[in-house]
Amino acid sequence: MPTTYQSTLELKTTNYKGYCRKLHYLVDRQRELCGLNYNILQTISKGAKIGIDECQYQFRMSRWNCSTYINNPKVFGEVVDISEYHYTLRREKAYIYAISSAGVAYTITKACSNGQLTECGCDNSIRNKDTKGKWEWGGCSDDIKFGTAFSKDFVDSGEDLNSSTGLMNLHNNEAGRRRIR
Repeated sequence: MPTTYQSTLELKTTNYKGYCRKLHYLVDRQRELCGLNYNILQTISKGAKIGIDECQYQFRMSRWNCSTYINNPKVFGEVVDISEYHYTLRREKAYIYAISSAGVAYTITKACSNGQLTECGCDNSIRNKDTKGKWEWGGCSDDIKFGTAFSKDFVDSGEDLNSSTGLMNLHNNEAGRRRIR
């Protein structure tokens, strides 16, 4: 039986909008962004997985090592288990928020550069730099501004701006995005 992450990556172009609408744990803005392009949900899912993989690598020698729920209902793959340590893992939870936000920004940025998303492309500001005729940039630079802006829009839209927890999560999300700039 495929995991939720695997089934997310196997979305077909014909059903992604309906699938996005059915994700009850997403807020309206996240559903809207999910429905823009069939590759967006897959790309966000990959970013979340990269975040969890990196978290597990960084904490591999610790008592808590970003262990995940195996069969959870979340579309973005396995969810990190912090329930039994709810109040004692504040730093770890902050790290999870930061690394997940960074993972989404990274995969969106790469998908733009690779032409997998129609909403974005290459960062052309590099091409406009004057090199006094010595050298001309011919490649596709990563549009990190779009990737981080999309991550901010998607990841942050689920947070409660009126709670201290929501504000802390926003701070941690931004810390992760700043790390990849």
